[in-house]
Parts: sequence; C-alpha cells; structure tokens
Amino acid sequence: MGEIVMAVEKEPVEDTGEPDREEKSDKEMEKASAGLSGLTVQMSVMQFFGFYASSVVFGGYAFPEDFKEGEGTVWQVRSTEGDEPFEIERAFLKGFPEGLQWWRLRYTSGEESILFEYLIDSEYTISKIRFKDPDSGEIQEYVPEQAEKEDAEEVEEFSEEDWAPYITGKEKLRVGAGTFQADHILIEDERQRWEWWISKGAPGGVVKYIGRNLEENSEIQGELIAINKGYTTEHGSF
Repeated sequence: MGEIVMAVEKEPVEDTGEPDREEKSDKEMEKASAGLSGLTVQMSVMQFFGFYASSVVFGGYAFPEDFKEGEGTVWQVRSTEGDEPFEIERAFLKGFPEGLQWWRLRYTSGEESILFEYLIDSEYTISKIRFKDPDSGEIQEYVPEQAEKEDAEEVEEFSEEDWAPYITGKEKLRVGAGTFQADHILIEDERQRWEWWISKGAPGGVVKYIGRNLEENSEIQGELIAINKGYTTEHGSF
C-alpha cells in the first residue's frame, strides 16, 4: 500500500542521542500521511464494491456471463433520489487457466471517473482489486478479506431456468446500444418490484432493468448504452 512521505529540510543540530522536536514532527507527519493514504485506499475499495453491485448485480440477481475477451458494456444508471445519472463500464479483459479472469470496472459521473481492475476465480470470488491511488498516483493492489468476499458473494445467480416462470412476454426494445428482442421478466412482492429485459444478443444478457421500492416510492433504472471491444489492462494487471 503506497504511502505519502513529506520531506522537510532541517538545520544541523547537536546529536544528543534523542530525537529532536523537528524529527518528532517529521515522523508524526509521515505517520499521519500514511494513515491518510490508507484511508483513501479504503474509501476506494468501498467505492469498488458499491459500483460492482451496480454493474454485476441487478436487484440482487447475477445473470450468466457470456462476454468475449476484450469485450465490454457501458450502462447508464438513473434514480429518483435526486442523484445525477452515472455510467458503469464493465469489460472482460483476459481469462487464465483454472477459471481465473481479469475484469475492468469504470465508474463515471460528470467529470469524476474511477477505474478498477479485479480478478475473479471460477466461483466468481473476487481475489484482487487494482486501482490508482488518487493521492500518490501509484497503482494499488488490494486483496479482500474473507468477510468482504462473502458480502460480494451474497447474490443469487439467476439462470434461464430460474427466470422462465417470470417471463411476461417478448418485446422489441430500443436502448442506447441498439435494438434487441428481449424477454420481459417481472418479479414483485409487497415491498419491491423488479423488471429486467433479457436478450442473448447482448454481452451479459441484460439490456435494461427497473427496480422500484414500493414502500419508499423510489426507483432506479439502468440501460445498456454501448457495447465495445478492444479492452485490455490499464493497470498492468497481467
């Protein structure tokens, strides 16, 4: 984990064997800077898991992956909570033996943009996260603790057999990424209502979703706005 070290120029002083006041001050500043850098990294990791939930999990469900190497999608997400729309970009970078895969995840809102690369295994467990430290500019590599891995895995995989009973019909749907023939899926209870539009013609399957909290009268909506190719690592992950 990178640290910010502040250099301070000092006048020579007599060596008494004890750290002088300026030396103590330097060490305190270095310690504070290291703590600040560590806090920044932790904030970046928290952001990653939030963005991951917005791009991989749609209403608590994860849909089958069918991305090709170098292929990615861009989503625009809106909510009724007053927040500005934001974009989530996700791409499959490279696969390795034993099911290991490097993925890309970028969050963009206005002028703010944060890029992550993460490694998953055959069970979709996140084992590494790489990102640029906003303070030092250095590439950081973070290995999630077991509790964080478990939180990220608290997702129900939604297969074609699972969603078949909830298909209300087929629709021709136009989104930013193009026009798709999609299955419309609806699942609801007294508290929430989730809709998905699923098409085999789109990487990841989902082309649009709408989630409504019926108790709070709020809504979140995501739409596939682009399908891109040619992605590779920008953080030296492989």
